[in-house]
Amino acid sequence: MVRLASASKLYYSTAATTPAVGGTWTQVVNGTNGTLSGSAFTVDVPVTEDVTRISFKTEDSLGNATVYTYAVTVDLSAPTIVLTSTTPAVTNNQTATSGNFVYTFTTADQKKLAAETPAVTAKYKTSASSTETITPTLNTHYTVSSTSGDKSRTTTVTVKTGTYHDGVWTITVNAKDAAGRSAESLVVSTTIDSAAPVVSGVAVSGITINGGKYYIKKANGATITGSVSDAVSGVDAVYVAVSSTGTMPTFNALDTTNWHSATIATDSTWSCALESANMTANKDNTVYVVAVDKLANNTSAGATTAVLYPDDKAPVMSFDDPGSYSVSGSDVTGYTYNVTYYRSDAVAITGKLTDTSYYAAGWTCADTSSNGGTNTKPAEADAATGASWSITPVATSTGNFVYTITVVDKAKYTSTATVTIVVDKDAPTLTISNATVSSASKLVSGQTITENNAYYSSTLVSGVTTHYYTVSGSWQDNDGGTGTAHLYYTTNASATTATAVTGVASTGWVDMNATTSSTGSTKWSNDISIAEGTGNSLAFYAVDNAGNKTAITRFSNLAYDFSAPVASFTSYNTVEQATRGNCSTQDYYGQRSV
Repeated sequence: MVRLASASKLYYSTAATTPAVGGTWTQVVNGTNGTLSGSAFTVDVPVTEDVTRISFKTEDSLGNATVYTYAVTVDLSAPTIVLTSTTPAVTNNQTATSGNFVYTFTTADQKKLAAETPAVTAKYKTSASSTETITPTLNTHYTVSSTSGDKSRTTTVTVKTGTYHDGVWTITVNAKDAAGRSAESLVVSTTIDSAAPVVSGVAVSGITINGGKYYIKKANGATITGSVSDAVSGVDAVYVAVSSTGTMPTFNALDTTNWHSATIATDSTWSCALESANMTANKDNTVYVVAVDKLANNTSAGATTAVLYPDDKAPVMSFDDPGSYSVSGSDVTGYTYNVTYYRSDAVAITGKLTDTSYYAAGWTCADTSSNGGTNTKPAEADAATGASWSITPVATSTGNFVYTITVVDKAKYTSTATVTIVVDKDAPTLTISNATVSSASKLVSGQTITENNAYYSSTLVSGVTTHYYTVSGSWQDNDGGTGTAHLYYTTNASATTATAVTGVASTGWVDMNATTSSTGSTKWSNDISIAEGTGNSLAFYAVDNAGNKTAITRFSNLAYDFSAPVASFTSYNTVEQATRGNCSTQDYYGQRSV
C-alpha cells in the first residue's frame, strides 16, 4: 500500500524496471493528473497493453523517499471470434450437403481468455419463411467441441444428419477474456438443403386421363401442368421433356437441351406448353418433369412422369364389299361419311373402323328411321388394325332405313357416318319402243332387219364395213324403288341367264350405260354392232339399285340384210344374130339361177 504523508510529493513510473530514487519519475500534480487529499490520492496513469508494472515514489519535505512497485496486466482489447471454415463450403450461406455440416470458429484474446469461453447456442427453423424457431438438443442434433489455450481456442460445431438437418441453422458464439471483457457475438445463419423439390399433380390441361394416359389431338399440342414445392431453399426452375422411346433425356441444369422451361406461378403451380413438333404421333409419349431448387437439388433421379398419346387423325371407317348389294357414296368431307346401300332384302351391312385411340364408349349408332334392328360395335382390341362393325335392319321390312354412326375417340376426334339401307323388292320396267322405223314393223322374233325398216348406220374403216342397229326405248323403277342401275343387251344366243351385275363382258351381256334415275321414266338408245346374216339373237334386261332384275326380253332368229343382191354370168353361147347366156344372183338368203 502506498502511504502518503502530509505535504509529501507523489511520483509514478510505468517502466518495465523500477527506476532508482533519483531516476526518471512522473510527478502527480493535484488537479492535473491526479487528486491529492491528505493521505489519499487518485492518479490517472496512462498505460498500454505493454505495461507490466507500475511504480510509485513518495517524498517528504526533507527529501526522504519511499518506492512501491506493483506487477500488473493491462488488457485493453475484447476477445475476437472468427468463423474460419465450413465443411462443406457454402455459397451465399447455403449448402446442399446430405451429411454432417461442420462450422469451425477461432476465439482469441491478446492476454487471456476466460475459462468458460466460448459459449455456443443454436437455433433451428424449417425454412427461412417459417415463423417457428426450434431449440435443437446438444449432442442429439448438434455437437460442440473446443481446444484448450489461454489466448486462442478452436471450436467445432457439427450439425448432425437426421432430424433438424435440412433447414436454417443459426449459430451464436460468445466469448470473454480473463479481464471480463466480452467479444461481440458472432451470429452465423446457414441454410442446409439436401432434398430435391417435390413435384405433384402432373396432368394435361383440359384433358381427362383415360386408362392411365392423356389422349390428345397432336396438332393442338398439350399444356402440362402441376404443382411444385421445396421446403427449405425454394424452387428455382421446373423443366419438362417428352420422349417416345421410354428413356428420359439426359438432364443437366447447365445445359437443358431437349427440355422445356415451365412457368411457375406464385401459388407454386406451374405450366409448360409442348408443341406438336415435340411429340411422336400415335404412340405413347412419356412426359418427364424435373424440378430444381436454389441449391441445385433436382428430381432427375426419380423424375415425375405422365403418359401422353398424341393422336393425329380421326377414326377411319370403311365399308365392306356389299356383295349382292349395290352401294353408292363414300367419304364426303373429311371424316363425314354418307353411304347408301340398295338391296332387295334386309341383311347386315358390315365394315371396319381403324383408330389407335378408339374406345367402345365412344361408339353410338342411332336408328334415325326407327326401323329397329341391331348393330355390333367394333372391339377396342382390334381397332388399331381394323375392327369389324355391323348394322342389321329388320329383315322383313321394305323401305329406307337410316342409321347414324358417331365415333368419338379418346383424343376427342369425331367421325360420323350416315348409312342408308334402301330395301326394294320390285324389279324395274323395260320398254323397247322403236326397234324399227315403221311402227307397223316392230321388232319381233324371225324378223328381217334391213336399212329400210330399221334405224341403221355403218362405218367404213380400212375397207371394212361395220353395221350398227340402233335400238331405243325407256325404263324406270317403281315408285318408292331404289332407282334404275344397269341396262344390258347381248347378241349371244347362249346368254340365257341375266347374270351380269356390273356388265362383265365374259357373261355375254354388255352394259349400255343408259341414263339412270331414282324417280320416273328415262329414255335410252344404243347403237348395237351386228353382222349380216340369219339366225341372230338380240336380248335385253334391266336391273335396279337393289339388284332386282327384269325378265329377259329376247328376239330370236333375226336376219340382218343391208346389201343388194350381186349378179354374175356363169356361161354364155354366141350364135348368129344373138348371144345366149346363164347368170346367177347371190344374197344372204341364198343363190338361184336366172
